[in-house]
Amino acid sequence: MWITICKQTLANRQVKAAFWRLMSAFLMAIKQHLKYQGVDNELKKLLLYREQCLGLQYVTNMQLKVTQRIGGYLTKQYTQKHVDSLQFAFLNRLLDQLVECLSRCERLLAAPMPKAYSIHLQHLLLLYCLALPFQMVKDFQWWTIPVVRIVSFGLFGVEAIGLEIENPFGYDANDFPLNRLCKKLHNDTEE
Repeated sequence: MWITICKQTLANRQVKAAFWRLMSAFLMAIKQHLKYQGVDNELKKLLLYREQCLGLQYVTNMQLKVTQRIGGYLTKQYTQKHVDSLQFAFLNRLLDQLVECLSRCERLLAAPMPKAYSIHLQHLLLLYCLALPFQMVKDFQWWTIPVVRIVSFGLFGVEAIGLEIENPFGYDANDFPLNRLCKKLHNDTEE
């Protein structure tokens, strides 16, 4: 978008730069959405007009609204013959890929492990680990105790890992560092 759309005047370059910053706003909006937050000051700074910012506070899917604004800008550039049809199709495909990434993240967010499943899994693991020594005592005798401990440690560890990675977009130490990634991508677009 930055390279293919040629703008001669300073005002046109400023408008193009503002729409270029909407790419960062899109990423920030995704981060806010995945963390169940609304429009914050950091996102407000990236928007083109104050009216857009106020409008986004009441939109349920602000990241899609940002992509609509970028798509509208690209369409306007195409109708004004600032980009040819191949460039327009390529830019729209890139915008579609951003929306596909958003939908994948939303699928991860919307598919948490049901609480009944995790409780049932804990009970099943506990029963299995309690019954395991009776099955192993004939073969291992006194070695049954350390073997059962190791097996129990492994099974309960896998269950704990599953609960830990259930929502990778939160604030835990093992979650994706969305703040750092957004800041890096914002710095890349500003360069």
